[in-house]
Amino acid sequence: MHVALDVSTVADPGAAWERLVATEEGLADAEGHPNIYSVGALEGVPAVLIDRAADPNDDANGGGTFVVKGVYVAVGGDGRIPLSELVEAAEGLRVGLR
Repeated sequence: MHVALDVSTVADPGAAWERLVATEEGLADAEGHPNIYSVGALEGVPAVLIDRAADPNDDANGGGTFVVKGVYVAVGGDGRIPLSELVEAAEGLRVGLR
C-alpha cells in the first residue's frame, strides 16, 4: 500500500469525482465491462474509490482519493489488497483531524 499527500488543486472534489465516475461508466459500458470507480466518502468527505476486484482485466491496484482541508490524499493498493482494507487504512490516517 502507498499513500501520497499533496496540496490540492481540485476546486470541487465532490463534483470532480462524480465527473470521473460518469466518464469511466461511459467507457466501461462502451467496452462491455463493469465500472471499477465509485464515489463514496473517506474522513467524511467525498472520495473516489477504485475497486480492483471489479476489474475484469485484473490491472487495477485499487484505492481511494479524497481532499480534506486542502490536502489531496491518495491511498493505493498493490492489486491484492481488498478495497475495504484500503478504505480502513485511509480512514486511519485521520488527515482532517490534525
